[in-house]
Order: sequence, then structure tokens, then C-alpha cells
Amino acid sequence: QFAAERRGKRPQVFAEFNAGRTWLPFASPRIDLSGFWFRPTVLGTWAETSIEAASTGEARLRLRTCGSAILFANGAEAGWMAPYRRNLESAQDFRVALKAGRNDIRIWFDDLA
Repeated sequence: QFAAERRGKRPQVFAEFNAGRTWLPFASPRIDLSGFWFRPTVLGTWAETSIEAASTGEARLRLRTCGSAILFANGAEAGWMAPYRRNLESAQDFRVALKAGRNDIRIWFDDLA
């Protein structure tokens, strides 16, 4: 029911960005919020990184999630996806305009744990 209500609809951000913890992925390409919850629980959070571009231009960013995500580049929404496929990642490419220098990338994502 959770997925059916949300699949294909723009996710709703329910928390402000707060860099409360630093996550170092080492060799992992994923942000992992694994844990155990006794009852179905909606988890949502932010991730942030930056891209240093040598020149202005367009970049293709690939986002993968099982739940939903909204991509922001330099404060502007660049796109969203909401496949909500339990334990099965979906991928989507987004075209993002980068400026020369630092480009801030933020992602809001959520899923049902």
C-alpha cells in the first residue's frame, strides 16, 4: 500500500537539511541507512556532496534508489524519481548545469524500512 500510494509521485520533503553526521563511504557507491525497525517506518534524509568543475557545462548524474529521491544542484531542483520498488534499485539519469568551480549537490531520499 505504501508504494502504491507514492509510486510515480513527487516525494514530499519532511525535514530541513542538517549536516548532523558525516558518512564516509570508502569503496561503497551507496548511502546505507540499514537498521531494524519493529514496525513499518518511513525513513527520509538528506545527502550532500560537491563537484568541482573546471568549466561551465552540462553533467549527467545517475541516481539510484529503491524508494524516492529529489536531486538539487546549486539550490535548484534538477529532477526527482519515485519508483518505490522494494529491495530493487531503479536508476535514472539527470542532466545538470554546472558552473565553473564548486557545485553543491543535495539529494533528499526516502523509503519504507
